[in-house]
Amino acid sequence: MVRIALFAALSASAAATVSVRTLRELETSSTVDVLVHFDGESGLSKLDTESLSREDRAQAVLSTLQAESAIVTADAVELAKAAGVEYEAYWIAQYLHVKGASKELVNQLAALRNVVSVAPVEVYKLPELVEVPADLSVQNSTVEWGINIVDAPKAWARGNKGKGSVVATIDSGVRLTHETLQANFRSANGWYEPSTKSKLPNDRHGHGTHVTGTIAGLNGIGVAPEAKWIAC
Repeated sequence: MVRIALFAALSASAAATVSVRTLRELETSSTVDVLVHFDGESGLSKLDTESLSREDRAQAVLSTLQAESAIVTADAVELAKAAGVEYEAYWIAQYLHVKGASKELVNQLAALRNVVSVAPVEVYKLPELVEVPADLSVQNSTVEWGINIVDAPKAWARGNKGKGSVVATIDSGVRLTHETLQANFRSANGWYEPSTKSKLPNDRHGHGTHVTGTIAGLNGIGVAPEAKWIAC
């Protein structure tokens, strides 16, 4: 009976745009947080940015999307203001997040001509974080196929894992934050970037990180996991 009554409270056009989950939540609560989705084509396809710099092009796209959002959501924003509730426009996708919308406000929002749907806000729980060992070298439980092919484990069994050695790569750079390389970087005079003069190892291409990992990566990635590496 409650659901039937709620449907009756909504206009025929509004009921078509309100999700069933929104209606169900309003059966047990006086308000609901909703996402209002609007119809309307973006003008980005008509935006001429070929002659603009990258920075100006990005600004033009940003300004266009925000201006379109202000127009598209204007009526809904006025309704939210009149109801005294908080709202936030997601201009990049033509959505309006309305917090604490009443049944009456949901009805009013859904009745707007350019509203496609009114749906409750989905809330997802993040999984609990799992602690990992600080010493990444203890994670060498899985050995890559290439390491087995060159019989590196046999050398390791004799105590030869590259300890005391320093290897160097001259390539596209090395991503210092890579989990298999961060722990054995020789920080003292270990990096040189002639073009950008960056202070820390980085790699915009990825090839140098791959090569250095094959040489000295931890976790069964590299042939000499106990060696230190330097690069440029």
